[in-house]
Amino acid sequence: MQGLLLCLVGVLLVGCGDGGHKNVPRSRTLVMDCSSLQDCSGQIKDYNSFNPFLLTGVSKTGWNFQYEPLYFYNAYNPHADNIIPWIATGHEYNEDYTEVTIHIREGVEWSDGQPWTAHDLVFTINMLKDNAPHLSFSTDMQTWVKSAVATNDHTAKIALTKPNPRFVFSYFTNNFDNGVPIVPKHIWEGQDPQTFSNFDSEKGWPVASGPYEIFISVPAQRVWDLRPGWWAQKTGFHQPPAVERIIYLTHMEETKRVQNLISNAMDTCLDIRPPNIQSILDANPNVSTWTGRELPLGYLDWWPVCLGFNNLEPPFDDPEIRRAINYAVDRDQLVAIGWQGAGTKSHLPLPDLPPIRQYTDTIKD
Repeated sequence: MQGLLLCLVGVLLVGCGDGGHKNVPRSRTLVMDCSSLQDCSGQIKDYNSFNPFLLTGVSKTGWNFQYEPLYFYNAYNPHADNIIPWIATGHEYNEDYTEVTIHIREGVEWSDGQPWTAHDLVFTINMLKDNAPHLSFSTDMQTWVKSAVATNDHTAKIALTKPNPRFVFSYFTNNFDNGVPIVPKHIWEGQDPQTFSNFDSEKGWPVASGPYEIFISVPAQRVWDLRPGWWAQKTGFHQPPAVERIIYLTHMEETKRVQNLISNAMDTCLDIRPPNIQSILDANPNVSTWTGRELPLGYLDWWPVCLGFNNLEPPFDDPEIRRAINYAVDRDQLVAIGWQGAGTKSHLPLPDLPPIRQYTDTIKD
């Protein structure tokens, strides 16, 4: 099905609560609400902490883009170059995929000016292993990693417990909102990662490698400003983002999101139902979606809406019953009525992403 993310281009000025240390035009400010009801309802629960590994109370209001990955994955590029090297320049496995050597880009720096090295990657992996199962991704690292060592500042060698050709992609490539945050060893070493808040403005924490720095972080909002000296700009690897200020507000119910998008008080949100999207489009000519102002009003999402069965229980343990239900479902009608045309059908429990079409296009009835 199509995701229903909206984007809006604002033209007005916006305040930032406590004032700004620089004037940022509205056209260079991105305002959104936190997507997590559990972690941001009423207030941003982790407004005074920045520990991405805690299992509860962690909102995606900064760490998700400030801790840059080894690679990015572009799921919408049909060509082979949809893996984008970022912190890493490349990697190679041994013949049986039980060991991988990762090469770190030279010139990468943390926000405090310290070099980003293979020692940071190795430290993060070993820290997670040592704290399993109490941190996010810790059980994964314990399960898959036999050892991780840095042979020099720009080379890490990871021995795996068993063959895994997808190890780097699964854990150190930013794909589908997934990936292990890699943290600076010189900040986290000696800390208890299960309790470390990683937040102290006087010390310049959090230290990350991304292009922004925290300006305001209070229960009602978290504000990031573009910082000078981002490593990618200094080295000529990448230009800085055009967005100079990012404002996260607390989680909003859908009706409030609709009102804020109509009034230009917010620029983007995670998810809105099709009838409300159309209401916003009708009320505000500045609003656009991933497909403009025409159906399907969204992007190709990576989690299709599916109907599943308990195959261990009758009558669904009979494949003929499941096949009959599959044929009985009118997918075109579901899209037309249930989603008011804002979607596409799929005969597989997989999204129709371009890179996998070479495999799915050959599947027959």
